[in-house]
Amino acid sequence: LMPLINAFNHAWEQTRFYQFSKKKEQEKPSLDPVIRLNASWHNRRLMAKSLHQQIDQAKKRIWITSAYFVPDKITLRRLIQAAKRGVDIKILLPQKSDIFYMPWISASFYPLLLKHGVEIYEYHPKMLHAKTIIADNWIIVGSSNMNHRSLLHDLEVDICLQTTASKKVIIEQFNEDMRLSHMIDQDSLYRKPLYKRAIGFILSHFRHWV
Repeated sequence: LMPLINAFNHAWEQTRFYQFSKKKEQEKPSLDPVIRLNASWHNRRLMAKSLHQQIDQAKKRIWITSAYFVPDKITLRRLIQAAKRGVDIKILLPQKSDIFYMPWISASFYPLLLKHGVEIYEYHPKMLHAKTIIADNWIIVGSSNMNHRSLLHDLEVDICLQTTASKKVIIEQFNEDMRLSHMIDQDSLYRKPLYKRAIGFILSHFRHWV
C-alpha cells in the first residue's frame, strides 16, 4: 500500500500549479512495476516507455479496452507497426460515452487503423468505462485511458496483473464484451453522420487536452 499512500500524499501537497520539486518527488519506480502510478513527470515518462515497449514486444495479441480513445502519435504509430508485423490488435470502445463527443473523436482514428488491419469494436448494451490492456501475457487494469489526459494531465493508478487466475478473468471479460459489440468496417464507418465525423476530425487536432 505504501506506493499508493505516497502517491496520494504527493498529489495532496502540490500547489494548484503542480510545481513538482525534487524534494517532493516520489521514489523512482521500476520500468514495469506492479502498481503503476503517474503522480510525477518521471513516472509518466516511465509508464509511457513501458507501454510502448510492451506494444513493440508483443508477438500474438494486443487487446485494448478504453473508455476514451484518443492516442498520441507515438502510440498510434506503434500500434500500426504491430499490426503490420501480424499482431492481432483489437480495440474495444463504447458506442456511447458520458462525454458525448468522445466517440466522434475516437472515430477519427478508425480509417487509419482499419487500413492497417486493426480490428475495432463498439460496445453498445450499456456504458463502457473499463480500461484494460492485454499485450500477450502482460495485462494491466486501472483508471488510465489511452488518451492524452491520462498520459499528460490526469492522476491515474493501474495494476499489472501477476496471477494466472486474474489474467484469465480479464481475458474472458474482454471476449464477453466483444461478443456484445459490433465490429466496425469501412461501410459502417461511413454510415456515421457526416457532422459527427467532421466535428470529431476537428477536435482530434486538439487531442493534447482531450
